[in-house]
Amino acid sequence: MNVYPFIEAENASDRGNVKRACELLKVSRAAYYAHHTTGPCRRVRDDTALTEKIVKIHDESRGTYGTPRVHAELRAQGHRHSRKRIARLILTVRGSGARTRTRMACCASTFPREPTCHAGVGTSSMPLPPRSTVVHARHSTGRHQPKH
Repeated sequence: MNVYPFIEAENASDRGNVKRACELLKVSRAAYYAHHTTGPCRRVRDDTALTEKIVKIHDESRGTYGTPRVHAELRAQGHRHSRKRIARLILTVRGSGARTRTRMACCASTFPREPTCHAGVGTSSMPLPPRSTVVHARHSTGRHQPKH
């Protein structure tokens, strides 16, 4: 666990006492100041640069490219990174589990039989007509006929 933000918060307070905070958290003051003066590690710097490229590619695709296409585009540009790293960075930018293209069924639910539409359709107590099944030309064997 990184304790340095706690020490920095203590130092920023009115009675900032780095020595006391380091003693309480069992960290040497030399380690705190060494961490405080150095910048982020190489991996973090690389992730930041790569995230900027990912955002640029994603924006150029008008938000349609996901991990596989962004990964392929980066490989075409000469960058070699794993697909999982690209996916992790995309999730940090877009948020966890963000999906932009989802399909939601409004009134075509199969169960329960009553439609649950937010538009108020089907709110009467009249029974609904039976549903018909569309039979495609390739399935004309009769296997997918509606039950009577």
